Amino acid sequence: CISAQAASICTHSERVLGVLMSLFPVSKLFQFRKKVSNMFADDSYDYLLVARADGSCLFAESACDHKDYTSSFRVGWGRYQRQGVNEDPSLGQMVCAWVELWATTGRFQRWTLAEKTDELLHTVTLDLDKGCYTQIEEGAFVAPTKVEYVEVASLESLVQKMPGGSFPSLPPSLLNQKVLTLTAKPSAEGMLRVMCTDMGGSECANLDVDPQAQTPAMLRGSVAKKMGMEVTQIQLALTSGKLLDRVLDDSLLVELLEYAEGEVADADGKA
Repeated sequence: CISAQAASICTHSERVLGVLMSLFPVSKLFQFRKKVSNMFADDSYDYLLVARADGSCLFAESACDHKDYTSSFRVGWGRYQRQGVNEDPSLGQMVCAWVELWATTGRFQRWTLAEKTDELLHTVTLDLDKGCYTQIEEGAFVAPTKVEYVEVASLESLVQKMPGGSFPSLPPSLLNQKVLTLTAKPSAEGMLRVMCTDMGGSECANLDVDPQAQTPAMLRGSVAKKMGMEVTQIQLALTSGKLLDRVLDDSLLVELLEYAEGEVADADGKA
């Protein structure tokens, strides 16, 4: 016998999660640029930062020495908090905490994952008015901060926006992401049967989940294990096409649905 709660969760899951994700509008892309040209240096620096309304963020950075023909690159993803917003709501200060931070230097451009114990690397405060390049040396030009409203779904999409087009290929765990659409129906009491289908409509995995005990991160991990892929390669989506953002990974599935149901009620009350 399927419990009323499980049936209710299944009935509302697609709608309420769709409403929840619709609360997160298109992301903002901040672009910072700096060039240094003097008798000692001919360098260029580019930093792209994506901030989403759900609190998640991505960045990509390149530093090129045009005299020595060397370059270094960094990418990362994580969460952010706003601080001291001024009259322009798109600017202010932003504290970014990177969940994963990758860097590459040298001739062979091999990517390495930074240790999470290094807080100086994994937490950074950016002044969006001044930009991230505040040190001004002779012959330096720092471009004004450029802000765009644009949808950036992944790091792969972000690095394609890097000026110059010289960004190296990303590490495999950040590439070849597979987007799986979720559908659910009640199974055993208190449980949901979740089916995952790829973009071609083929079922890739199905499993029973306990919405009272499991999180989106646990669901993604189970799906990745079944498919023999890295967790970072799995993107979960609703039938509406909305991606389930990783910023929600630590919430219980039932808590996520209950919160979204409240948003649905508020929206219905205003209708």
